[in-house]
Amino acid sequence: MNLDAISAAIAALDEYGGRVCIASNEEAAVDAIKPFKQMPVCVIFGITERSGPNRLATGGPEHCVTVTLKLLTAARDVTDPHGQAAYAQIDDARAALLPGLLGLVPFVKYRPLEYQSGRLVYANAGTLLWLDEFVTSYYLTVDRGE
Repeated sequence: MNLDAISAAIAALDEYGGRVCIASNEEAAVDAIKPFKQMPVCVIFGITERSGPNRLATGGPEHCVTVTLKLLTAARDVTDPHGQAAYAQIDDARAALLPGLLGLVPFVKYRPLEYQSGRLVYANAGTLLWLDEFVTSYYLTVDRGE
């Protein structure tokens, strides 16, 4: 799956300053944040697909496949152990991220991205990790050439 459109859209947001990367899973996403000195950082990971039931369409089978993308935003301010400064970073980053991705068509033949959910997943010593999930879908078909 090509994530260039999503990565480029996030990198173009002033709040992220180009600090975006891709990881294969949650553990790798947390590790990917560590080298960054400036915050916030966004890591794209946790891409999953779930197919709906087969609908027989003209020319062959057809499945609606729902794709979920997870985006982890990290914010850190070690001068504020209570995390208020990091919360402000997260709020500013998400205020740009959500409208920046809503409606984006990430790949050819995919539907526009929709926001699904968000939640705080880690808070400790001025470091916060916030997880946002977006969904899109496409139709998987087989052209039988008939």
